[in-house]
Amino acid sequence: METRAEIGLWNWYSWNYNCTGKAYETIEPYNRKLGIKPDDKVISFPDESLCISLYLMNQKGWNEYGNKYLERDDIKEKISLGAKYLFLSDTTLAKNSFVKPYTQNKIGQYKNVAVYSLHPPEL
Repeated sequence: METRAEIGLWNWYSWNYNCTGKAYETIEPYNRKLGIKPDDKVISFPDESLCISLYLMNQKGWNEYGNKYLERDDIKEKISLGAKYLFLSDTTLAKNSFVKPYTQNKIGQYKNVAVYSLHPPEL
């Protein structure tokens, strides 16, 4: 029998997934309309899982698992490794001083997920 604390934790996981992760279940066609290819590398957060958001949207790239996106050079490092897009399922993170510089080129919004190009638009 589960304790109240365990039930509360599972309720929180369910609520959190619905708030931040559920949109990834159906975002793939939207990404393709934006011109994002399956082999394009992306950064997706918040997502501390073993790449659930990447798996659900059929994208290669990085999530928070083993990374520190709220530190100064981590996003820059992923761009040097080929990251082209940033997905934020909690848009309040766009206000973070280390994330904000990478949110200047918003190319889309799918439900709660904001999509940013990590490269300046071509003229």
